[in-house]
Amino acid sequence: MENIRLPYNEEAERGVLGALFLDPENIFKISHIIEVEDFYLTPHRIIFSIILEIFEEGKHFDLITVKNRLQEKGLLENAGGDIYISSLVDNVPMLKNIEEYAEIIVDKAKVRKLMSVAEKILTEGSNDTPSKHLISLVEKDLFEVAIGRNKDVLKLLKDGIVDVISSIEERRDFYLRNKSTQGIVSPFSDLNRFIPAFQPGELVIVAARPSIGKTSFALSMALDIAKKGHVVSIFSLEMPFDQIALRLLCMEGEVNVKAAREGSLSEAEYNKLVQAANALENLKIYVDDSASLTVADLRAKLQKLKMDNDGKLDLVLVDYLQLMHEKTDKREMGNRALEVSQISRGLKILAKDLHVPFIVLSQLNRAIEQRKDAQPMLSDLRESGSIEQDADIVMFLHRKDTKKVGVSEDDSKIPFKDIDLIVAKNRNGPIARVKLLFHKSCTKFVSMQPHMV
Repeated sequence: MENIRLPYNEEAERGVLGALFLDPENIFKISHIIEVEDFYLTPHRIIFSIILEIFEEGKHFDLITVKNRLQEKGLLENAGGDIYISSLVDNVPMLKNIEEYAEIIVDKAKVRKLMSVAEKILTEGSNDTPSKHLISLVEKDLFEVAIGRNKDVLKLLKDGIVDVISSIEERRDFYLRNKSTQGIVSPFSDLNRFIPAFQPGELVIVAARPSIGKTSFALSMALDIAKKGHVVSIFSLEMPFDQIALRLLCMEGEVNVKAAREGSLSEAEYNKLVQAANALENLKIYVDDSASLTVADLRAKLQKLKMDNDGKLDLVLVDYLQLMHEKTDKREMGNRALEVSQISRGLKILAKDLHVPFIVLSQLNRAIEQRKDAQPMLSDLRESGSIEQDADIVMFLHRKDTKKVGVSEDDSKIPFKDIDLIVAKNRNGPIARVKLLFHKSCTKFVSMQPHMV
């Protein structure tokens, strides 16, 4: 395209590269947004390609390692030279805006691609190319610009059959060796009859009204699963880290949470907590108690965690969905239902991308309190019907006297309280209702034992 200036933003390109050198963890924020080809200036393309190369090797990058790799490949001068690369860290406007800078670069790249398509139309049109052929010629190019990085297209069934059979064989071999289902198995035997294991990529919603025990249920799951050697990540937007740790300690040691919080522990109870601390010391449970969280934040943190654990991440817990927020267009501000829809869809996509099951807690709306039995239904999921659509599994925690009182550690002298776990949606299995026991003093959920029925 002679005499036509192609659009690009040098400041944004320098801003992204500079922000990556100043804080390499920014790579987790943009690796899913931008590609090497999106950079316009050749030195910037070369530098970013080397950053990605080092990152994808599972190694840490900085100015020194990038320049060294460029030198080894004979690309240092093509990338602008030593002094130019070092200058990229100068005058970076705002590190926290790296995602916006990346989106500017991607947008300019799309415009350039569209201009290239337009040039093709002019060239072919001036050669008397028939309109049908011309449309067919540029249709594919326009489609690729439109979908961007989303390269998922229609697949022929036979192309996926081999992979499906291979996956079935792998699960069958696992079952024959271990006499259990591959995946993340819950600690609740009755539930496992209907959901043998949570599978990678599944979005599992666990919902209830306040004070029914959502957090306790999630932590009971996390503790048991981590004790089986799995890597578990907990995102708690409501409860701070020290309270999460206290709950887990009391669950493991079966010690009264209230007594531990007050300090009114007996010698025996204190010793139980010490033993519990020793037992939990080597578990791979990671807790993030950020009060503000977007799906993009979650993606960046989990990608880093997965990288730090040699690619291993087995379960993600989010407490709870309605406390998350999402960046929205100004025209959509104030539309909470739309925002929650974006969050639930984003969580499902993230679960698939990371190949990890997500268990996400959710609130129910107040409509449940108007019904006689207060039994939850799918339509009670608060603020968005899309939660039901996006979820692979939806479970409700319910107790028949919900309208009277919630679960607490000291609302009764009865040590256990039975709670219904209702599987209201199960994309790959039956719906069901099972009974669990809530151990109120240590806020722990356990399976209903025959002698307790």
